[in-house]
Amino acid sequence: MLDFTELISALPVDVIENISGFIMILKAVGIMAIVYFVYVIVMGFFTYRRIKKVDSIEKKIDIVAEKLDKLLKNSKKS
Repeated sequence: MLDFTELISALPVDVIENISGFIMILKAVGIMAIVYFVYVIVMGFFTYRRIKKVDSIEKKIDIVAEKLDKLLKNSKKS
C-alpha cells in the first residue's frame, strides 16, 4: 500500500506548494459538486410537485368541459 506522507515528504517544497493549490481547487470542485447534487434533488422534488398539481388541474378542466358539453347539448335541444 502507498504511504502518501512519505511520498509528500520526499517532494521538493515548490512541488508541495503547487500540489497544495491543486488540492484546494479539487476540494472546491468537490464542494460545488455536492451543492449542485443537492440543488438537483431539491429542484426535482419541486418539479414533481408542480407536475402533480398540473395533472390535478387538467383533470378538473376535463370534468368542467364534459359538464359544459352536456349543458350545451341540452340547451340546443330546447
